[in-house]
Amino acid sequence: MKKMNEMFINKVISAACGKVLLLMSVVMLLVSSCSKKDIQPEPVGEAVPYTPPATRKWQAIMKDPSYTYWNAAWRRSRMDTLVAGIGAAYYTIFMATDKAFTDAGWTMAKISAADTAVLDTLLAYHIVPGFYRPDNLSALRGSLPLKTLLTSGSVADHTPDNPYTYKLYVGYQPDSLVIDGIPANKWKTGEEALNGYVYPIERLLKKPEMSMLQYLESDPRFSLFLSAIRISDQVYSDNYVSIFNEQFLAGNPDYGVVSTLFAPTNRAFQNSGFNTAADIQAYVDNSLVDGYLPYADYDSNFFFVQPVTAIDSLLLPHGLEESQAASGGGYITDISFFTNDLLQNGPALSGMLIKPGQMYNNPPVLVSLRFSNNNGKPMVQRLGSARPPLPLAETNIKVLNGVIHVVDESLLLP
Repeated sequence: MKKMNEMFINKVISAACGKVLLLMSVVMLLVSSCSKKDIQPEPVGEAVPYTPPATRKWQAIMKDPSYTYWNAAWRRSRMDTLVAGIGAAYYTIFMATDKAFTDAGWTMAKISAADTAVLDTLLAYHIVPGFYRPDNLSALRGSLPLKTLLTSGSVADHTPDNPYTYKLYVGYQPDSLVIDGIPANKWKTGEEALNGYVYPIERLLKKPEMSMLQYLESDPRFSLFLSAIRISDQVYSDNYVSIFNEQFLAGNPDYGVVSTLFAPTNRAFQNSGFNTAADIQAYVDNSLVDGYLPYADYDSNFFFVQPVTAIDSLLLPHGLEESQAASGGGYITDISFFTNDLLQNGPALSGMLIKPGQMYNNPPVLVSLRFSNNNGKPMVQRLGSARPPLPLAETNIKVLNGVIHVVDESLLLP
C-alpha cells in the first residue's frame, strides 16, 4: 500500500512539472516572437537635436558681430578687473548693440580716444550681479530694482566707504523689455549664458546726474513749486519742526527714501489759483495762528499728528509725504514708480502703505494717490478726490533719488 501511494504522488508531481514546463515554453515563445519594433510606432521625420539652454559664456557673446562697439569699449576698459573683483558667479548683462552706440553718437574713433574711466562708467551701468532670466521678469507686475556694478562716493553726501549704488528698474511689458519705464528692445531677444544672461538693448542707458532738487532748479517750469517748498520749510524752521522738503528733494541720505515725485509746473499752480510766490505766501500766512502752526496733538486714533502748512496740505500727495516716513525704521525705502509700474500695478500702488503707524506716535504714511490706465497712458488723482484724474505731461525722468513725472494741468487737489 505504501508503495502504491508513493507511485501516485510521483505521478502527480510529474504531471505538475510538465504543466509548468509547458507554460514556460509558451511564455518564452511569445517573448521571442515580440520585439520593441513591434510595440512602438515607427518614427516619423527626422530627430530634433537637443539644444542646451546655454553653450557659451557672456564674455563670448559680446564678440558677436552685433556688439562690435561694446567689445571695443570693453577691451579699452578695466571691466575685466572690476568683474573679477566683484566675484559673482553670474551676471545679467544689458548689452548695448552697435545701433545703440551709434544712436548715442559713439564712433570707433571716439571709443579709441575715450578716457578709460568714462568707458568703465558706461559699461558698469549696464551690468548687474546675479542671474535674472526672462521668466523671472515676466512674472512680475512692474519693475524690479537691480543694483548695477556702478557706484560713486560723491553722490548726495555719500563717501567711498559708503558709496551710492546706481540701479536699473527692469520689467516686462507685452513684447518689450522695459528699463526705467522705457522699452529697450523686443522681448525674447536675449541669450542665456553659462555664467548669466545677456539682454541685447537698442538704446544706450544713461545714468542719472542730478537729484530731484537739482532737476527742479534746472527747469524754470518749476519755480513756483520751489517757492512753495521753501516757504513751507521756513515755517517749519520757525516752529522748530523737523520737516524739510528741500533736504528730502536734495537726496539727503538721512531720509533714506528713494521716491516718486509728481512735480507740478507753474501752469499747474496757476490753474489752481496761485499765480505768484506772493500768492503762495499769503495762502500759508492766512492759515497760521499769530504766525505759527497749530500745536501738534493726538488724533481720534491716538496718532500724534504734526500740523503742516496750508500749501503742504496740497503738495504732500505729490510725493513729498514720503519724507515723513523716514523717521525711525519700518518703512519702504524704494518707492520709485515708473510708467510701467503705474500701468501694470496701479491698483496695488494706489493708497499703498509706506510706513505703518504706531499708537501714541507717528501716524501711518500712505501713497495718497490713485492711479488708472487710460488707453495705455497713466492717469493720477488724489485719493478720495472727486476731481477727474490728470494725465502726466512728462514721464520717467530718472534722478539720483528716484523718478519724476510732470503734472501740468493742475495741482492734485482734494
